[in-house]
Amino acid sequence: MGARPTIVRNPATDRAFEAAIEAALESGVLEPAAFEQQLRKRYPQLVVHRRELAGETTPVWYVYRDGRWTAGD
Repeated sequence: MGARPTIVRNPATDRAFEAAIEAALESGVLEPAAFEQQLRKRYPQLVVHRRELAGETTPVWYVYRDGRWTAGD
């Protein structure tokens, strides 16, 4: 199993979205595609992008509830 990713979520102010992300992580889903699939049951437009920077040892995923960056709720 891989390392737990650092999540950068958008919008950052949606606490229900934050809780859903945490629940998905707690269930052991640690691959972006499976993570996206699990969360799309509740958020159909959700998109997950893995950040890929040379030398980065901890995975970082950008998780967009609405499929793209939004200014917030």
